[in-house]
Amino acid sequence: MKKITKKFIVEGFVQGVGYRYFAHRKAIEHSIYGYAKNLMNGNVEIIAHGYEENIELFKKQLEIGPQRANVKRVSEIQDDFSNFSTDLYEFVIY
Repeated sequence: MKKITKKFIVEGFVQGVGYRYFAHRKAIEHSIYGYAKNLMNGNVEIIAHGYEENIELFKKQLEIGPQRANVKRVSEIQDDFSNFSTDLYEFVIY
């Protein structure tokens, strides 16, 4: 199994509805490290590091979100993760 790092931008009604906490719970379920943070434009940014299969399952759950959210789109953003520390031991909420 191969470990990868991906960046997701989640669009829709995703702030103030527990979306980052939902992402946190799902990340822990799939042994994913990284973070979720609110962006000024109302979106949520997620960096996820883990096994490729787990990242794909995680993304599918991000597309659904918690009950109060209304996810319009989860975009995968190409990024240079050379500065991303794989020494993280948890999924952090900012």
